[in-house]
Amino acid sequence: MWQIRGAAVVLLVFFAYAFASVCSAAIARDGDPGTIGWAIRHPDGTTVTLTGEEVLWRGRSGKSFAIKEWFEKPTDGPRLIVASTAALAVEECWSVDVTGTLRTLPSRNGGAQRVLAVSPADVLVYCGPRGCPCRFIPVKLSGDDWPSKRSLVDLFASVQGIGSVATLSDAELPPMPDSPESEPLPPAAGSRDSLKWLPDGAPVSVNGAIVSAVFDFDGTDYDFFYVEKADRSFGIWVSAPASACAGDVVDVKGWMGTGAGGAERLVAYDPANPVVQVDYG
Repeated sequence: MWQIRGAAVVLLVFFAYAFASVCSAAIARDGDPGTIGWAIRHPDGTTVTLTGEEVLWRGRSGKSFAIKEWFEKPTDGPRLIVASTAALAVEECWSVDVTGTLRTLPSRNGGAQRVLAVSPADVLVYCGPRGCPCRFIPVKLSGDDWPSKRSLVDLFASVQGIGSVATLSDAELPPMPDSPESEPLPPAAGSRDSLKWLPDGAPVSVNGAIVSAVFDFDGTDYDFFYVEKADRSFGIWVSAPASACAGDVVDVKGWMGTGAGGAERLVAYDPANPVVQVDYG
Protein backbone atom coordinates (compact mmCIF):
# COMPACT_ATOMS: atom_id res chain seq x y z
CA MET A 1 0.00 0.00 0.00
CA TRP A 2 2.80 2.43 0.94
CA GLN A 3 4.62 1.59 -2.31
CA ILE A 4 1.50 2.44 -4.31
CA ARG A 5 1.02 5.69 -2.42
CA GLY A 6 4.70 6.56 -2.89
CA ALA A 7 4.49 5.97 -6.63
CA ALA A 8 1.34 8.11 -6.81
CA VAL A 9 3.12 10.96 -5.00
CA VAL A 10 6.03 10.78 -7.45
CA LEU A 11 3.62 10.94 -10.40
CA LEU A 12 1.74 13.88 -8.89
CA VAL A 13 4.95 15.80 -8.23
CA PHE A 14 6.22 15.11 -11.75
CA PHE A 15 3.05 16.25 -13.49
CA ALA A 16 2.68 19.24 -11.17
CA TYR A 17 6.15 20.31 -12.26
CA ALA A 18 5.29 19.67 -15.88
CA PHE A 19 2.01 21.59 -15.56
CA ALA A 20 3.83 24.54 -13.99
CA SER A 21 6.26 24.53 -16.91
CA VAL A 22 3.37 24.48 -19.35
CA CYS A 23 1.63 27.37 -17.65
CA SER A 24 4.81 29.45 -17.62
CA ALA A 25 5.65 28.71 -21.28
CA ALA A 26 4.70 31.29 -23.88
CA ILE A 27 2.15 30.10 -26.43
CA ALA A 28 4.01 29.58 -29.70
CA ARG A 29 2.64 30.53 -33.09
CA ASP A 30 3.46 29.01 -36.45
CA GLY A 31 6.48 30.86 -37.82
CA ASP A 32 8.12 31.37 -34.42
CA PRO A 33 11.61 29.85 -34.05
CA GLY A 34 11.34 26.13 -33.40
CA THR A 35 8.11 25.73 -35.38
CA ILE A 36 7.55 23.97 -38.70
CA GLY A 37 6.52 27.22 -40.39
CA TRP A 38 9.84 28.74 -39.35
CA ALA A 39 11.88 25.71 -40.42
CA ILE A 40 10.52 25.31 -43.95
CA ARG A 41 11.43 28.90 -44.77
CA HIS A 42 15.09 27.86 -44.63
CA PRO A 43 16.95 26.52 -47.69
CA ASP A 44 18.09 22.93 -48.09
CA GLY A 45 21.25 22.15 -46.16
CA THR A 46 20.25 24.21 -43.12
CA THR A 47 20.38 22.44 -39.75
CA VAL A 48 17.39 23.30 -37.55
CA THR A 49 15.89 22.19 -34.24
CA LEU A 50 12.13 21.83 -33.80
CA THR A 51 10.60 21.46 -30.35
CA GLY A 52 7.34 20.03 -29.04
CA GLU A 53 6.21 18.51 -32.34
CA GLU A 54 3.38 15.98 -32.46
CA VAL A 55 3.98 12.72 -34.37
CA LEU A 56 1.18 12.54 -36.94
CA TRP A 57 1.99 9.08 -38.34
CA ARG A 58 4.90 6.73 -38.91
CA GLY A 59 5.84 5.83 -42.49
CA ARG A 60 5.54 2.35 -43.91
CA SER A 61 9.33 2.13 -44.30
CA GLY A 62 9.78 2.54 -40.53
CA LYS A 63 12.41 5.20 -41.28
CA SER A 64 10.23 8.29 -41.42
CA PHE A 65 7.39 10.00 -39.61
CA ALA A 66 5.23 13.05 -40.24
CA ILE A 67 5.02 15.84 -37.69
CA LYS A 68 2.61 18.68 -36.99
CA GLU A 69 2.21 21.48 -34.50
CA TRP A 70 -0.21 20.70 -31.68
CA PHE A 71 -2.22 23.78 -32.73
CA GLU A 72 -2.09 22.97 -36.45
CA LYS A 73 -5.28 21.92 -38.24
CA PRO A 74 -5.11 18.71 -40.35
CA THR A 75 -4.26 19.21 -44.02
CA ASP A 76 -4.09 17.02 -47.10
CA GLY A 77 -0.44 16.24 -46.42
CA PRO A 78 2.28 17.03 -43.86
CA ARG A 79 4.43 20.09 -44.45
CA LEU A 80 7.51 18.33 -43.08
CA ILE A 81 8.54 14.69 -42.75
CA VAL A 82 11.36 13.49 -40.49
CA ALA A 83 13.43 10.79 -42.21
CA SER A 84 16.53 8.72 -41.51
CA THR A 85 18.63 5.88 -42.90
CA ALA A 86 17.92 4.00 -39.64
CA ALA A 87 14.70 2.93 -37.93
CA LEU A 88 12.70 5.69 -36.22
CA ALA A 89 10.51 3.72 -33.82
CA VAL A 90 8.01 6.40 -32.81
CA GLU A 91 4.25 6.18 -32.35
CA GLU A 92 1.38 8.46 -33.26
CA CYS A 93 0.69 11.32 -30.81
CA TRP A 94 4.12 11.20 -29.19
CA SER A 95 5.69 14.61 -28.59
CA VAL A 96 9.25 15.03 -29.84
CA ASP A 97 12.12 17.46 -30.34
CA VAL A 98 14.06 16.88 -33.56
CA THR A 99 17.33 18.25 -34.93
CA GLY A 100 18.27 17.64 -38.54
CA THR A 101 19.21 18.96 -41.95
CA LEU A 102 16.55 20.24 -44.32
CA ARG A 103 16.19 18.50 -47.71
CA THR A 104 13.70 18.55 -50.57
CA LEU A 105 13.01 15.11 -52.01
CA PRO A 106 11.06 14.39 -55.20
CA SER A 107 7.74 12.60 -54.75
CA ARG A 108 6.65 9.64 -56.82
CA ASN A 109 3.61 11.68 -57.85
CA GLY A 110 5.82 14.32 -59.45
CA GLY A 111 5.73 16.80 -56.59
CA ALA A 112 8.24 17.62 -53.86
CA GLN A 113 8.36 17.00 -50.12
CA ARG A 114 10.35 18.95 -47.53
CA VAL A 115 12.24 16.52 -45.31
CA LEU A 116 14.27 16.85 -42.12
CA ALA A 117 17.11 14.29 -42.29
CA VAL A 118 17.98 13.04 -38.81
CA SER A 119 19.59 10.18 -36.94
CA PRO A 120 17.78 8.36 -34.08
CA ALA A 121 20.02 10.19 -31.61
CA ASP A 122 18.58 13.49 -32.89
CA VAL A 123 14.99 12.60 -31.90
CA LEU A 124 14.12 13.36 -28.25
CA VAL A 125 10.87 11.89 -26.93
CA TYR A 126 8.85 13.50 -24.12
CA CYS A 127 8.58 10.89 -21.33
CA GLY A 128 7.00 10.48 -17.92
CA PRO A 129 8.85 9.94 -14.65
CA ARG A 130 9.30 6.22 -15.37
CA GLY A 131 10.83 6.88 -18.77
CA CYS A 132 7.78 5.88 -20.82
CA PRO A 133 6.77 8.15 -23.74
CA CYS A 134 3.90 10.56 -23.09
CA ARG A 135 1.14 10.81 -25.65
CA PHE A 136 0.16 14.28 -26.87
CA ILE A 137 1.60 17.08 -24.79
CA PRO A 138 -0.87 19.87 -25.71
CA VAL A 139 1.55 22.77 -25.66
CA LYS A 140 4.75 23.77 -27.43
CA LEU A 141 7.74 23.76 -25.12
CA SER A 142 11.37 24.61 -25.73
CA GLY A 143 14.75 23.91 -24.21
CA ASP A 144 14.56 22.03 -20.91
CA ASP A 145 10.95 22.97 -20.06
CA TRP A 146 9.95 19.29 -19.97
CA PRO A 147 11.59 17.45 -17.07
CA SER A 148 12.17 14.13 -18.86
CA LYS A 149 13.21 13.55 -22.48
CA ARG A 150 14.92 10.49 -23.94
CA SER A 151 16.47 9.95 -27.35
CA LEU A 152 15.31 7.09 -29.54
CA VAL A 153 18.73 5.51 -29.06
CA ASP A 154 18.15 5.52 -25.32
CA LEU A 155 14.60 4.21 -25.67
CA PHE A 156 15.53 1.49 -28.15
CA ALA A 157 19.08 0.26 -27.64
CA SER A 158 18.85 -1.92 -30.77
CA VAL A 159 18.54 1.08 -33.11
CA GLN A 160 21.51 1.15 -35.48
CA GLY A 161 23.12 3.82 -37.62
CA ILE A 162 23.26 6.80 -35.29
CA GLY A 163 25.85 8.80 -37.21
CA SER A 164 25.74 12.50 -37.85
CA VAL A 165 22.89 13.81 -39.99
CA ALA A 166 25.45 15.64 -42.11
CA THR A 167 26.59 12.33 -43.64
CA LEU A 168 23.11 11.34 -44.91
CA SER A 169 22.60 11.49 -48.66
CA ASP A 170 19.24 11.84 -50.39
CA ALA A 171 19.65 8.42 -52.00
CA GLU A 172 19.82 6.74 -48.57
CA LEU A 173 16.56 8.24 -47.30
CA PRO A 174 13.20 6.50 -47.85
CA PRO A 175 11.36 7.57 -51.02
CA MET A 176 8.65 10.18 -50.72
CA PRO A 177 5.84 10.09 -50.04
CA ASP A 178 6.32 7.38 -47.44
CA SER A 179 2.69 6.46 -46.85
CA PRO A 180 1.39 6.06 -43.28
CA GLU A 181 2.01 2.65 -41.74
CA SER A 182 -1.69 2.35 -40.87
CA GLU A 183 -2.80 2.91 -44.47
CA PRO A 184 -3.63 -0.38 -46.19
CA LEU A 185 -1.59 -1.36 -49.22
CA PRO A 186 -3.42 -1.97 -52.50
CA PRO A 187 -3.67 -5.70 -53.29
CA ALA A 188 -1.44 -7.28 -55.88
CA ALA A 189 -2.36 -6.49 -59.47
CA GLY A 190 -4.53 -9.24 -60.96
CA SER A 191 -5.93 -10.47 -57.65
CA ARG A 192 -9.71 -10.36 -57.22
CA ASP A 193 -9.34 -8.01 -54.26
CA SER A 194 -7.76 -5.49 -56.61
CA LEU A 195 -11.23 -4.93 -58.14
CA LYS A 196 -12.32 -2.93 -55.11
CA TRP A 197 -9.46 -0.46 -55.63
CA LEU A 198 -10.54 0.39 -59.18
CA PRO A 199 -12.37 3.70 -59.75
CA ASP A 200 -16.07 3.86 -60.50
CA GLY A 201 -16.74 3.14 -64.17
CA ALA A 202 -13.72 0.87 -64.68
CA PRO A 203 -14.66 -2.19 -66.79
CA VAL A 204 -14.35 -5.48 -64.89
CA SER A 205 -15.00 -9.17 -65.35
CA VAL A 206 -15.65 -11.60 -62.49
CA ASN A 207 -15.32 -15.19 -63.66
CA GLY A 208 -16.17 -18.50 -61.97
CA ALA A 209 -17.63 -16.89 -58.85
CA ILE A 210 -20.12 -18.64 -56.57
CA VAL A 211 -23.43 -16.90 -55.88
CA SER A 212 -23.68 -16.75 -52.08
CA ALA A 213 -26.94 -14.81 -51.61
CA VAL A 214 -29.71 -13.45 -53.84
CA PHE A 215 -32.06 -10.52 -53.12
CA ASP A 216 -35.01 -10.37 -55.52
CA PHE A 217 -37.44 -7.49 -55.08
CA ASP A 218 -40.02 -8.49 -57.72
CA GLY A 219 -37.87 -7.44 -60.65
CA THR A 220 -37.27 -3.88 -59.44
CA ASP A 221 -34.05 -1.94 -60.01
CA TYR A 222 -32.95 -2.96 -56.51
CA ASP A 223 -32.32 -6.61 -57.41
CA PHE A 224 -28.81 -7.77 -56.56
CA PHE A 225 -26.80 -10.75 -55.40
CA TYR A 226 -23.43 -11.50 -53.83
CA VAL A 227 -20.65 -13.69 -55.23
CA GLU A 228 -17.57 -15.11 -53.54
CA LYS A 229 -14.56 -17.31 -54.17
CA ALA A 230 -14.81 -20.97 -53.21
CA ASP A 231 -12.43 -20.40 -50.27
CA ARG A 232 -14.38 -17.27 -49.19
CA SER A 233 -11.27 -15.11 -49.43
CA PHE A 234 -13.09 -12.59 -51.64
CA GLY A 235 -16.67 -11.45 -52.14
CA ILE A 236 -18.47 -8.58 -53.85
CA TRP A 237 -21.94 -7.20 -54.46
CA VAL A 238 -23.29 -7.55 -58.03
CA SER A 239 -26.01 -5.10 -59.01
CA ALA A 240 -27.99 -7.09 -61.57
CA PRO A 241 -31.42 -8.69 -62.05
CA ALA A 242 -31.61 -11.69 -59.76
CA SER A 243 -31.40 -14.26 -62.57
CA ALA A 244 -29.04 -16.49 -60.57
CA CYS A 245 -29.64 -18.74 -57.59
CA ALA A 246 -27.51 -19.32 -54.51
CA GLY A 247 -24.87 -21.93 -55.33
CA ASP A 248 -24.64 -21.06 -59.03
CA VAL A 249 -21.20 -20.48 -60.54
CA VAL A 250 -21.35 -17.41 -62.79
CA ASP A 251 -19.38 -15.08 -65.02
CA VAL A 252 -20.24 -11.38 -64.72
CA LYS A 253 -19.13 -8.46 -66.90
CA GLY A 254 -19.76 -4.83 -66.02
CA TRP A 255 -18.29 -1.75 -64.38
CA MET A 256 -17.08 -0.94 -60.89
CA GLY A 257 -19.37 1.23 -58.81
CA THR A 258 -20.07 2.32 -55.24
CA GLY A 259 -23.29 1.74 -53.31
CA ALA A 260 -25.43 4.49 -51.83
CA GLY A 261 -23.58 6.43 -49.16
CA GLY A 262 -20.22 5.13 -50.38
CA ALA A 263 -20.37 2.21 -47.97
CA GLU A 264 -19.71 -0.70 -50.33
CA ARG A 265 -18.04 -1.34 -53.70
CA LEU A 266 -20.06 -3.22 -56.30
CA VAL A 267 -20.06 -4.54 -59.84
CA ALA A 268 -22.81 -3.02 -62.00
CA TYR A 269 -23.55 -5.60 -64.67
CA ASP A 270 -23.50 -4.78 -68.39
CA PRO A 271 -27.01 -5.33 -69.89
CA ALA A 272 -25.34 -6.16 -73.21
CA ASN A 273 -23.55 -9.07 -71.50
CA PRO A 274 -26.07 -10.89 -69.27
CA VAL A 275 -24.84 -12.90 -66.29
CA VAL A 276 -23.67 -16.29 -67.58
CA GLN A 277 -24.32 -19.38 -65.49
CA VAL A 278 -21.41 -21.79 -65.95
CA ASP A 279 -22.35 -24.32 -63.26
CA TYR A 280 -24.89 -24.82 -60.47
CA GLY A 281 -25.44 -26.63 -57.21
